[in-house]
Amino acid sequence: MKPIIEGVYVYEVSREMPAEAAGILPGDVITSIDNVKINDIQDLREILNNKSPGDIVSVTVARGEKWKQKLTFKVNLTRDGNRTIMGVTVGNLTITEALKNYQKASLSNMFMYLIPPTLAPSIVPFSDSLAQFYTHWLDP
Repeated sequence: MKPIIEGVYVYEVSREMPAEAAGILPGDVITSIDNVKINDIQDLREILNNKSPGDIVSVTVARGEKWKQKLTFKVNLTRDGNRTIMGVTVGNLTITEALKNYQKASLSNMFMYLIPPTLAPSIVPFSDSLAQFYTHWLDP
């Protein structure tokens, strides 16, 4: 099964750091740096370990509903101790973040496929409420 999106999830963008200056936001998914695909945190670390402070990299992110919007930012890397950084806190994308982003409408459509056609007319009007309950249940 193909994942919804591959990359690393941006949990936090540090204030007054290069990622913030470039326009990267919490909730973005970093999908590539300098046209090199990012599948997980290890890929991101490898790329940054081969860069130097002051290098300008092209960071592509997916943003918005279902991460359909693709944006590319120029990020001027900086130093933190002996590490080259952008100023983001990232993690591998989890099902919780994916479901939060994957839109209530998609969950509503899922309910329509799971419900027998004879019951659908009576349940579909409540599917948005069920979707809200489901997403709140995942992240109290």
